[in-house]
Amino acid sequence: MKYHVNAGTGERLVEIQPGTVVLDGESVSCEVEVLPQGERILVRFGNGTATGFARRSDGTWHICLNGRVFDVTVDDERAHHIKQLVTVSAPAQSVTEIRAPMPGLIVRVEVQEGQSVEPGQGLVVIEAMKMENELRAESAGIVTAVFVEPGVIVNRDDSVVTIEQEST
Repeated sequence: MKYHVNAGTGERLVEIQPGTVVLDGESVSCEVEVLPQGERILVRFGNGTATGFARRSDGTWHICLNGRVFDVTVDDERAHHIKQLVTVSAPAQSVTEIRAPMPGLIVRVEVQEGQSVEPGQGLVVIEAMKMENELRAESAGIVTAVFVEPGVIVNRDDSVVTIEQEST
């Protein structure tokens, strides 16, 4: 079986065969033996020998060989392929929907449709538990919809304003 291995120095393709490891296409003799007491390992790799420990936690192998510590991630081909699909960059979201973070009363609407907004600019003020909370723009854009007006009661997650990012 082939594995994608990364010990912090870049990804390597490893294929394990009996008594041999194929590392990036190059065959190297390798044996791993668990020593008595079950915690220590003996590794014979090429012409060298090392002893140490190997433990897995949080999806990472923590390996200590001859006093050197390595944090190693290992994925089989299927897991590697799934990670590649998940990490493919999604196109930047061009529309941001601002939602009420809590139930409350709309006190002020500080923007209108078609208005340009800058990051941090106030959009709507909601009163909840006798406190006023101002919802602000996260990024620059154009207000494409305003769903509320002063005096309206909103529930948590109700849409308040939609902002479309300006194309550059």
